[in-house]
Amino acid sequence: MSPASLVRAALPRLPAVRDLVRIYGLNAKSELSQNFILDKNVTDKILRSAKLPLEKALVVEVGPGPGLLTRSILDAGAERLQLADACTPGRVHIIHGDVLKTEHETVLAKAFASQEERGKLGVHLLGNLPFNIASPLLVSWLHAAEAKRGLFGLRSSAAAMTLMFQKEVAERIVAPPDTRERSRLSVMAQTICHTQITYEVPPTVFVPMPKVAASVVQLLPRTKPMLEHGKSWKPPYIYHEDLVRHVFTKRRKSMRHILRHVIKDNPDRADVLLQDAGVPSGNTRPAELATEAFCQLTELCYAEGIKVPR
Repeated sequence: MSPASLVRAALPRLPAVRDLVRIYGLNAKSELSQNFILDKNVTDKILRSAKLPLEKALVVEVGPGPGLLTRSILDAGAERLQLADACTPGRVHIIHGDVLKTEHETVLAKAFASQEERGKLGVHLLGNLPFNIASPLLVSWLHAAEAKRGLFGLRSSAAAMTLMFQKEVAERIVAPPDTRERSRLSVMAQTICHTQITYEVPPTVFVPMPKVAASVVQLLPRTKPMLEHGKSWKPPYIYHEDLVRHVFTKRRKSMRHILRHVIKDNPDRADVLLQDAGVPSGNTRPAELATEAFCQLTELCYAEGIKVPR
């Protein structure tokens, strides 16, 4: 029997997280938009729905709360787990701090003893995100993924993300063209990643119970980003974000109308750009436009030096 097996055999079974929360008087903080899951059947299902190979990967869990998803991750075989907040020596490392401000290098330095180790493991980011930081955190990670920076630059295939969002945010992330949920976040996420909802989480499993349901979204970075298209140059992702944001602030207008007001010095150029981007009609509205067409339009506008209002 291995030393680890002997230790497990000698130690009593861990108390249920629900009991630990009660014993220590732990409470979700409403000002941080926290909601705890205290049913391990649910966190186990979240891990199974993700279908992630955790054994040979660095797993970064964001916002572990009382630790039930952490238990499910370890039970699923994770060998190296980094908690970006709040232990199992050797397998788990803890970083206390604001995840929106924590540098990726801080996570990597705690997780790996050497630079050589960094190229050997895949990376999975998991978390039941507080609703008030979920969208800005995702956007910051999309920028890192596009630049292959930090956690997203360790291997040729960037880090997979399996994250819980408020249901309506999750639906916007995965929304296809010509749907009510289609938004700036849809285009930004789908430009960089393949997206899908893997698990629906009813409000009744949370403590305290929120007013809305949640959904788990998996985002797998594309091996060939949409903004490259084989060119020796590509527009910055921030330029793409500016264009997409501006367009969706006028989502009820036609693409022709929006673009004519962006290039005021040569408004007739709008129809040519839209046609070259593969937009079927100048009357197309932003939510009807495919992600590929948005990327092509970004490339054309960037190549012509068109300034997008910020």
